[in-house]
Amino acid sequence: MIDILKKLFHGDEKYFKHHNSILDENYHLQNRNYQRKKIIKIIPSNKSQQKELFLSLNHENFIYGQLLRATMRHEKHGYENLSEKEMIKKTTEVLEKYTWKAGGYFLNSKLWKQFEKNNDDYEFEDNTVMVFKNSINKVDIDNDETNDFLVLLLNNLNRISCSHKIILNKIPDSRENNIDIELWLIKKTDNDSEDDSLEN
Repeated sequence: MIDILKKLFHGDEKYFKHHNSILDENYHLQNRNYQRKKIIKIIPSNKSQQKELFLSLNHENFIYGQLLRATMRHEKHGYENLSEKEMIKKTTEVLEKYTWKAGGYFLNSKLWKQFEKNNDDYEFEDNTVMVFKNSINKVDIDNDETNDFLVLLLNNLNRISCSHKIILNKIPDSRENNIDIELWLIKKTDNDSEDDSLEN
């Protein structure tokens, strides 16, 4: 059964270990003699029974995570003209809402560090508002789950405000075996507004 679950997670050992406690509760890993063909045989053809089986096999945290991921994909924020303070607040709320809950399980922290103007780590241009920073181990940077999550997250954040945009950067950290994941919060210029009108 363990081998089957690893295959379901595309052979990703770290992802499997990260969710091992949930998997243990969901799939009763103590029964290690299950074979894939036996699992396939128990899948009912009736959709109502399929739903019941799915709910019985999956932990509520897993189901909640899938619902959150769907929310992140389709969430509407209003695309309003926000102040810098309002945009920082909404961006922080989105990061806290989805990181480690709807994905991004390989990121080193569920919290994103915040860097404001006049900090010692970054040089800001006039229209830069803030940098949100996380990190990930170099071996995990090309993980499909992480990349999919970051794309969904970036798209979500860029639906918040018509007056701001978020830019994603991945920067190798020479001091550690990590890649810094940076989200740059930028106040849009007149040129950005013209580009938006062309796209719409």
